[in-house]
Parts: sequence; structure tokens; C-alpha cells
Amino acid sequence: MKAITTAAEGEDGYKKPPWKFVGRALYQLNLVRVEDAYQFVPRDLPIVNFFGYTIGGLYLARYDQSPAGKMDEMVVLAGLVWDPPVSCAWASHVFVNKQSARDHGVESCGLPSRIASFGAQIKGSGRVLKKKLPWWTHKAGERFMPEVEDVGVHIHSEEDTRAHICSLSLPTVPAGKASAVPLQIALPSFSGRTKIRPQLLKYALDLKAKVRIVKPAKIEPGSAHGLEEGNRAHALKRILSGRPVLAMSFENMEMEVGDPAPVQVKCKSNKKPAIAPPAMSEEVLVAI
Repeated sequence: MKAITTAAEGEDGYKKPPWKFVGRALYQLNLVRVEDAYQFVPRDLPIVNFFGYTIGGLYLARYDQSPAGKMDEMVVLAGLVWDPPVSCAWASHVFVNKQSARDHGVESCGLPSRIASFGAQIKGSGRVLKKKLPWWTHKAGERFMPEVEDVGVHIHSEEDTRAHICSLSLPTVPAGKASAVPLQIALPSFSGRTKIRPQLLKYALDLKAKVRIVKPAKIEPGSAHGLEEGNRAHALKRILSGRPVLAMSFENMEMEVGDPAPVQVKCKSNKKPAIAPPAMSEEVLVAI
């Protein structure tokens, strides 16, 4: 078995895969128009099409351990790409607050990674908190989200004239709800088709966590000025503000990410993919 690479805060642990991430995450699926998804997904890749819509959304994580140390990340998911017999989500944007994570995403994984700042505000308090967000503690065993705090998260891209990406009002976990269910899942993911990594890439992602169904986060897209323009800017807003289908919390999450490898497209986009979604019990579709 391969050694797993982790790092203390401030260290660069992106040396040998697989890379390990430990923390908590919110994974929210939204309905996304296929044409909006194709603003970011390469046209020759087949998108899973539910009568003109696909499934996108976002993945928001706070890692207690990662190759870049403690880190926050948000991934915008444009839609599902068909890869028989399953599907994989396509990441249109990746925002992190560690330079080594940004560089690794761009240079090694072919991801559209950018440096971003994450700030949180407890509504009614007037306090803006950075670095230590109250909705994501570093203490093992605590609940995923506070029961008494209504927290807004504000994300700005630091590489695009501080473009305001979005604000999120995070869900709480009311007392008395069912306990989270332990789950171990495989999440194969696509990346690549960038200037630095022009080939289509695929990498293994294995995750185990306690999973809980939560109320969807309220997402308010920002102007994203300087990040995207024209149709792509409008598509990004619609992806983030799409109708929620499902929201899940991943508690006590441990995730291992493999080294991306070049792959060939199995199903061309001019061949309509099956409308039926993949079996969620076998694959949970998220790109990191």
C-alpha cells in the first residue's frame, strides 16, 4: 500500500500520491441547464441530459489536514459528464486559500484553480471572522454545523480583482435529527483540457465519512467581475443559483486523491447519453 502524503500547515506535501485530506464538507446538487454547463464543459464531452438539464452545484470543504495544511476549498460543479457505465462531475471553478494547493491543481491536476479568501459572518452579530470560521471547527467529534448560529460565508477570488464569487447562508443541523450514516465511496473525477494540461485527465478519489442529509444552503451569486464575462458569467450565476436537488454534509471525512492520468473519451457528445442517472449507492459524483 502506498504511503499517504499529508503536511503540517505551511508545508508543501504534494510530493507522492495518493494525497490525503481530512475535514468536513457540504456537497449540494443543483439543476443546471445543459447549455449553461457547456459554457465550461468541452463540447466533445457528453453531458448527462435530463430533458435539457444536468446536475451541477458546489462542494464546500474545510480541511483540518491536507498536503497544503489547514485549508478551505470551494468547487463549482458545472454538470455531469457521461463516462459509461457511470458519470463524473466537471469542475468549472476551484477556489482555495493556499498557494501550494492552487499551483498543484493547475500544474498537476489540470484544474481551474484560483486563490480565494473565505470570510464568515454570524448574522445579527456584525462580526466578520476570517481564518477560523465558526461554522467549521477543527475539533474532532463536534457537530458539522452549529445549531444556534446562522452563518454567511463570503468568497472572493484573489486573482481576479477580488471578484465576489458568492455568499452562502449555511444550513444548521437541528437537535433530534437522525445521526449521520457512515459511508465509504469511490469518486472518480475528470479534469484537464486546460492550457497547461490539454489532455483529458481522470483520477481516483476514495472517500469515507459520516453522511447526513441537510437543508440546502442559500446561495447568492456575486458579480464575479473580472473572473468571467458575457455568457460564461451568466452561466456561472445560474449554476450557483440553480434549484437545489440534494444537500449532504460529510462529517469526519477522510479523502484520498490519486495521480491524474490521461484518458480517451468513451462516448462522443453527438451520441445522446442515457437519461437515467448513475446509481448513487455505488458512485457519488463530485470533483475535487
